[in-house]
Amino acid sequence: MIKKHFKTSTIVFGIIISVFMIFTLFKCKPEPKAGAKGTKPITKVSKPIKINKINFYFENSGSMKGYLNGDNFQQTVHRILRNSEKDKLNTYFVNTKQYFEPNIIGKIVKKDIKTLGIENSDHQFIFTNAIKNAVGNNLSIVVTDGIYSMKDGNIAIVEIDIEDAFTKALEANKNNIETVVLKMSSNFKGTYYTESKDCNNVTINQERPYYILLFGNKAVINKALKEIVVIKDLEGYKEQARFLITKDLAINYTVLTKNKEK
Repeated sequence: MIKKHFKTSTIVFGIIISVFMIFTLFKCKPEPKAGAKGTKPITKVSKPIKINKINFYFENSGSMKGYLNGDNFQQTVHRILRNSEKDKLNTYFVNTKQYFEPNIIGKIVKKDIKTLGIENSDHQFIFTNAIKNAVGNNLSIVVTDGIYSMKDGNIAIVEIDIEDAFTKALEANKNNIETVVLKMSSNFKGTYYTESKDCNNVTINQERPYYILLFGNKAVINKALKEIVVIKDLEGYKEQARFLITKDLAINYTVLTKNKEK
């Protein structure tokens, strides 16, 4: 069992995830009463949603290399990319900046994910950038191990910085962006970077978690979960959390008026 050590520039994703709770919730509007005198039932006709762009962001910091040897990881990433319409797909490596890579699937197969900046992973930039590019009917997908690691990072304020980045990005997009976080698992075989003065980097071969995040409006997210990131087909899937907007959300309910149920 490897004991984890992180210096102040590193934070586990479990802490960062709490910032997603800033998503604004709206009260549901009452449904119009159908069949009332002088009125006709209102039927909503919804048009099939089309995703304009699919932005795929693969965090390629050094700590991600070990996942490239994992079957679950490779299969899941391939499945998502294969399910995406090629004429709408834009693929990037990301760490402290984004690097456009049109042949990202080939790079992942060859385990060649090196770009500038791989020694750092700035999740404040990664998440803000993904949200910013999920406007309209665009979809952003982020694959990350969720470990924040910056040379001059401060673990005491990074959560606040990321929360602030989310708030500003969501306000700019009028709060219509939802988020899905999928916790995944795959074998990790490679260097585990402890970044601690008390512990050297070690080579490990074991199961480790990573995360897939989806950003987009409600209709785009629903379509993506049915056609692109199909959970039942993802190898190594563990659990999910969806942070959604409740405005105009129809909720099935029953009013109990008799017996003990009342």
